[in-house]
Amino acid sequence: MFTQQLVLALFALVAVSAYDFEDSRFNELLADRLEDWDFSARVRREVSPDDDDSDKFLKCKHHHGKTCCGKGRWLKHFGDKDKQAISDCFNDFVSKLNASGISTGGDPFSCARVNQMKMKVICTTECVAKKADLVDEDGALKLDKALSYMDKLELEDWQKPILEEAIKKCAPTANNTLVSTPNTGDIKCNPVLLSLQHCLFQEVEKNCPEDQKKTDGKCKKLFEKIKANNSS
Repeated sequence: MFTQQLVLALFALVAVSAYDFEDSRFNELLADRLEDWDFSARVRREVSPDDDDSDKFLKCKHHHGKTCCGKGRWLKHFGDKDKQAISDCFNDFVSKLNASGISTGGDPFSCARVNQMKMKVICTTECVAKKADLVDEDGALKLDKALSYMDKLELEDWQKPILEEAIKKCAPTANNTLVSTPNTGDIKCNPVLLSLQHCLFQEVEKNCPEDQKKTDGKCKKLFEKIKANNSS
């Protein structure tokens, strides 16, 4: 019943704007994700699935971009349980980029390389979501599928009401927004799920209970900023 009511409410919302990569904390999470994808794709290309050591390589991951609210990475990425799908989607984007004849070498901090990195995140996320049946062929979010996925997340009791409210605010209506850059040729992808994840990430931290707030330097400054913004 809750899901049906929520779906109806979501159709009345304005679409979430495309993520602009201006949030340094969320960018850290994305950088970790991109590193994992790249590492996993290389391991799957170079290590046989029958090799006893392949799982050991794939489990050796570095996750630094964690939320300041609660323990661990409470919000699993849409569709990321299928590691083969991630590798396939990542490799598919790289293949398309290489086929376009656009150089992927040179200065790693150039605008061109940064644009390519952003599109790797956007396009791989969209591709994985399609394989998980969370978006349609145009990249628009399937609200019922996304909500069902949210219901399956391993959440603590305190997280559930916060995330439910966040979904109501963040989940976008179906749209066909495509993004591209001059440095990725004709490749166009829909960032709708990436934008949704960013909004959820922000909303949970904005509404984090006092006893779940982390107190390290970065997180302390974050919550001080949130408090100041709420007071203004």
